[in-house]
Amino acid sequence: QGQLQRIQLASAPSVSPDGREIVFEWKDDLWKAPVAGGLAQRLSSRASRNMLPQFSPDGKSILYANNQTDTWQLYRLDLDSGLTQCCTAHTEGYLPIGIFADGRSALCRGQRDQLGPLTFRLFKVSLDGSHREELLFDDYANDGSLSPDGERPLFSREGGGQFRKGYRGSGAAQIWSYDLKAQKFTALLREEYDNRSPVWLPDGRRFLYLNGASGILNLHLRDLETGERYPQSKAGEADAELVEAARLHGMSVAEFRFYSKEMREKAAEGL
Repeated sequence: QGQLQRIQLASAPSVSPDGREIVFEWKDDLWKAPVAGGLAQRLSSRASRNMLPQFSPDGKSILYANNQTDTWQLYRLDLDSGLTQCCTAHTEGYLPIGIFADGRSALCRGQRDQLGPLTFRLFKVSLDGSHREELLFDDYANDGSLSPDGERPLFSREGGGQFRKGYRGSGAAQIWSYDLKAQKFTALLREEYDNRSPVWLPDGRRFLYLNGASGILNLHLRDLETGERYPQSKAGEADAELVEAARLHGMSVAEFRFYSKEMREKAAEGL
């Protein structure tokens, strides 16, 4: 038995549907561990990089991106058998964001023929190859999150690198939603400071995001029915900046260092 290693700088956690396990990326491979803590199990062992794992809605498989073909393609790992299946073969590839409730399609980011610095688009991608990719809308988008009903993706626009702490101005990151049925955009958070990295909660009416009003990125919750905002981390605490990879279950969130945090619902003042 090999010597145990301490896992540091892991990323991209995804919480299982039953809330008991997480999968994440570390040292270019995929790993699984109990939410309560403990030993991590390695799920992949390829020479190429594996990243952005997503639990399937039934919790039986993992969707992830792999670059063994020199482009990012989607693969599915069956957790019972350990077998992997390549799901896509597009020359420009895909980066997974989430899986639709039926488990047959995924929400992904990709680059195609658009020109300029802002070229990422959102696509609905069939995982069994039965349908062509579907462009959700022809405009750039970052940090997508799929709503529980699969009809209202959230995404970020604008915004520079997260190292630009305290930035205020017209280039601050914004959070938008898009109604797939009505084909309608809604600007949810469009202010002089950054609001980025939205992640839906399972109830479909609230989402978590990063807010830069204090000069650092803090975790906030937004209720779309009431319009209220609830801070989840305090100004002056360490940045919550890497929650963009978080995946949610119930009333807790796994962050960059994989902390579990209970949601608070006390309205924020002055935001």
